[in-house]
Amino acid sequence: MSYSQTLMDRAAGIWERYYGHPFVAQLTDGSLPSQKFRDYLVQDTLYLKEYTKVFAIAFAKADDIEVMRYLYGDMRAVISDETQTHIAYLRDFGMSEADALAAAVKPPNRAYLDYMLKVAWEQDWQAGFVSAAPCALSYYHIALRIKQAAADAGTLEGNYYRAWIDFYAGAEYKAIYDSTAAFVDRLALGISAERDAQFTEIFRTASQHELAFWDMALAG
Repeated sequence: MSYSQTLMDRAAGIWERYYGHPFVAQLTDGSLPSQKFRDYLVQDTLYLKEYTKVFAIAFAKADDIEVMRYLYGDMRAVISDETQTHIAYLRDFGMSEADALAAAVKPPNRAYLDYMLKVAWEQDWQAGFVSAAPCALSYYHIALRIKQAAADAGTLEGNYYRAWIDFYAGAEYKAIYDSTAAFVDRLALGISAERDAQFTEIFRTASQHELAFWDMALAG
């Protein structure tokens, strides 16, 4: 079994709560109130801006040029590619990306970002990368489940949230998922028991923050 899958399995109890989350269920059947989705988009836009800095800190700490190239690609994917889906939806609400970025960061979002940034600043670049991995990995699995469940229930066609679903379940994001998983696997080469325990704790803690983000999105 790959190390990335091992970490996901160790956090399975948390991740199962993503899959059954009411916010996710309402994306699946299209019943999510548009106001809640707008607020989610605003918070996620704020999140992605800071999330990119986790990779930037890792980039600054890394010495291996291939690692630096990879992390540069991650920054580009988040700050350029992933945000385009958000921007398109924000336009539907009469908002620009700048409008979203001017909003206040809600406490659960701030706590999540502060955790990743603290790990990135205070520990090595590998630990910083692991703190960011649950977000990148979980969204693909969540979107896949949403897409299949919506298709089975007949709620995919005409679903306002289909563009969001299609992006995170699509080939472009699958490539991000695959590269993230492969990079996490690379970090496990020759890993010590102490290092394994460190990565597991970071991954689980970040996963718990990810769940708190979904709770925040549902609360509105």
